[in-house]
Amino acid sequence: MIEQDITITNTLGLHARAYKDKLFVHVASLEKGGAVGGVELKVLNAQGEPVLKGQTDGNGNAMLPY
Repeated sequence: MIEQDITITNTLGLHARAYKDKLFVHVASLEKGGAVGGVELKVLNAQGEPVLKGQTDGNGNAMLPY
């Protein structure tokens, strides 16, 4: 039997919406409620390799084409 205990403490909220050819992501602070710019985003495949990369703008938004 394998036991795991994972604790993640984060102060960011992430909203993602997939469209036909792009992924929209919005990042906001859970402490202050506002958008967070400059957040580096990576979507990983099953092997842990990045397949999409991007960074949020000043409004906390990013469009990642695929």
